Amino acid sequence: MLTILGTFGIEARRRHHQRTAELADRRRAAYTSLLAVSGRLAHTADTFRLLMQTGSGPFEGVAVFLGLRKPLDVLELDARIQTDNVPLYAAWTEIWAVGSQDAIRCANLVVSAAGDLISATTVKGTARGKVGTWALGLKWTPDQLEASRLATKALAEARRALGEQTRRDLGIDVAELWA
Repeated sequence: MLTILGTFGIEARRRHHQRTAELADRRRAAYTSLLAVSGRLAHTADTFRLLMQTGSGPFEGVAVFLGLRKPLDVLELDARIQTDNVPLYAAWTEIWAVGSQDAIRCANLVVSAAGDLISATTVKGTARGKVGTWALGLKWTPDQLEASRLATKALAEARRALGEQTRRDLGIDVAELWA
């Protein structure tokens, strides 16, 4: 009888360790995915501003008219945004499902900061006014550029906090991530 109880106890303990290891694997995958995708999204945001800047003004219109450059396709732009958003939301959802309370809080901040960054970098530059924009293209005011810089910094801070929480949740010593 003692042998049978011992066997069941060992099996229960083995299953518990297996479930714990599976949870840690899911957390690791979700946390690192959100970190990676949000970093890529920051790069995409900068690319969008560059695209807006180079895709405005009379020279761009002439280049499109002459067939030297194709016009901006809103559907292509949306598809590009979705290549970042789909994995971002998938990782965020997985963190909601398996993450610790602190990781969920960090993930919410990362996703919010990512949205704020996209908004800040895709706002139309207003430094030149209508005539100046028509003649020379878009240009951003110092306040608009500062808002974009602050949004980039906020996303970086949110990613750092999630990185540190990831290390805590996975039992890895917390390190200075910006060393």
